[in-house]
Amino acid sequence: MKRVVALVRNYKPYNSAVGICVGNVLECMRGHADLWVVCEKSRPEEEAYEVVDGEHVLRFRSPQTRRRAGLAEKAKRAKSALTRGLWRVAYEGVRAAYNIQFLSSRQSVQKKLVDCYLDALRSLPFVPDLLVPTCMPVEALIACRRFCEENPGTVYVPLLFDRFADSGTLHRLAFNKRLKYRRNQQIEQEVLGDDACARVLYVESWQGRIASMEGIAPASLIEHPLLVKRGLERAPVFDGGVVNLVYAGTLTWAARNPSCTLEIARLLSCQDLPIVLHVYGAGDAMRAVAECAGRYPHAVKHHGSVTAEEASRAIGAADVLVSIGNSDTAQTPSKVFEYMATGKPILHIAKTADDPVIEVLSRYPLAVTAVEDTALSSAEIERIRYYIREYKGKAVPFEEVARLFETALPSYAAGLLRDCLDASGVAASSVERR
Repeated sequence: MKRVVALVRNYKPYNSAVGICVGNVLECMRGHADLWVVCEKSRPEEEAYEVVDGEHVLRFRSPQTRRRAGLAEKAKRAKSALTRGLWRVAYEGVRAAYNIQFLSSRQSVQKKLVDCYLDALRSLPFVPDLLVPTCMPVEALIACRRFCEENPGTVYVPLLFDRFADSGTLHRLAFNKRLKYRRNQQIEQEVLGDDACARVLYVESWQGRIASMEGIAPASLIEHPLLVKRGLERAPVFDGGVVNLVYAGTLTWAARNPSCTLEIARLLSCQDLPIVLHVYGAGDAMRAVAECAGRYPHAVKHHGSVTAEEASRAIGAADVLVSIGNSDTAQTPSKVFEYMATGKPILHIAKTADDPVIEVLSRYPLAVTAVEDTALSSAEIERIRYYIREYKGKAVPFEEVARLFETALPSYAAGLLRDCLDASGVAASSVERR
């Protein structure tokens, strides 16, 4: 049986959004290949190697993460406030030194992280047939290219989710992004145009960049592979006398600001149609949710960080699911595909009119979208309230969602990977370049 190795930032049991996507795809490849995953440790107590759901998971800790974790642990165990403060200063010093090093580098790449991925691949007790690196992190793609140079029989197929050169957050500062833009684009060209790159799978946010590149591997457009039919527990989690809206996910001031959504929730609730927004998640902006819930408990409920099981129960019990658009519109949040897989009505609040989720949801029968600039007007509030009233209790059959968004099915991406795996005995350089 051939061997496939995926490279991600975080994986089971503490999955990142990209980790969930990869897990869904690998699940569709069981029985077709021996499956391995290389990732960073999400928590210190995780095993360096274990088998999870039939997949071999190999974990590492980067030097920077190890140093910061060690200093944080010393600060936690310090017996005096002075000692604790000194360890915290050391922690912040390490973080500052890392940021300075990152900003002063020629490209937005952590070279030590590349080495961690590469060392993990070299430590495998076999030479893989197919590598599946994700972006982000771009360091996984660079490591795969270097590994394939050392092992000409191996090919790789990148899964491109988050942007690299065009990322709105990775480069820390807009000036740093502009300064390194051409060099970062050159990295994209090199990893996607290498002879060992058998195919490129990319989501819509990469489409313009892929179209502009020459000499790269054949490329296939996919959606986030999150359309999975799962049995939702529909226990009576909430008060049945109101319309229950649910948001589940991360909220941060920089990436996903909830202020407008909270104000919409306050304005939506009325006597003839009581509406309550339930917020589950973590992030620095959750403080605003707690404050709003304290001020308007009839309109907003703050549930904080919960387990995946609790969040799933809330989603199953919701009348309408709420999506909040990213500040960085260069990427499509994966959450919307998880939401559509439930078949439930969706309310999406976009930061700007160019939010890519607006186009995605235009094909979904039970969706209403609003843009922050105009969302708080009385006309928009009435329109949103009207559709919530109309859509409450309705659902789109999973089969219909799958038909509308076939490329978001994990089996679609898995099929493309299987094709590359089956052809992996043929030199990747013989694949016609674009």
